[in-house]
Amino acid sequence: MKKIAKGFTLVELMIVVAIIGILAAIAIPNFVKYQQRTKAAEAGFLVESLRKAQALLVSNNRPIVVNGVLEATYSQGQFWDIRGGQFPAGPAGTAKRAWTAGGAGELDLALAMDWAPEGATFYTYQVSVANCPGVPVAANGGTCFTVGAVGNIDGDTVNAEKILVRPSTGLVVATATLPGILTAAWPPAIPGTSCVDAANLPTVNTYCSLTNPDTF
Repeated sequence: MKKIAKGFTLVELMIVVAIIGILAAIAIPNFVKYQQRTKAAEAGFLVESLRKAQALLVSNNRPIVVNGVLEATYSQGQFWDIRGGQFPAGPAGTAKRAWTAGGAGELDLALAMDWAPEGATFYTYQVSVANCPGVPVAANGGTCFTVGAVGNIDGDTVNAEKILVRPSTGLVVATATLPGILTAAWPPAIPGTSCVDAANLPTVNTYCSLTNPDTF
């Protein structure tokens, strides 16, 4: 008896292709958003690690030494603005950027206070000690600090701006002059940010989003 070969009909194949297309349309955007959320978590991690490094710097009351050279513009027992530099320099985008090293580069300065990333970063970071003069007054030191982080993970026209405000014991905050990379005001006037609470009081000592959260 001759066996008749069987296979899929055109309609069945079209149904399978349609199902695969629907699944891909759902899964791929969600996967991209998951990747973006993972990248955006970098800012919180590095800002928090900087806060801890600043606290240790003050509690240990030690000098800053960059590549074997004493930092003359910093006085011990104060927070340090890491020379007010941008780490790394240049506009933030969707790709990681490496920090310069050698000859008191970005990585060397960060390592001088035991704070540095493990590789390139998506965000740009900057510290300000403005409005927080220490005793004695130091050009790059102060009794409080603000650290800002700017990124554009989703590649849209609006940068995401993260911030951590660490006030002095007198509740003075370094926001009279925010880090230059930030364009939004603190406390933010934009509803929906995490830098003010339900009572419209500004957030201090913890990382928050100065701009509306990215949609991913």
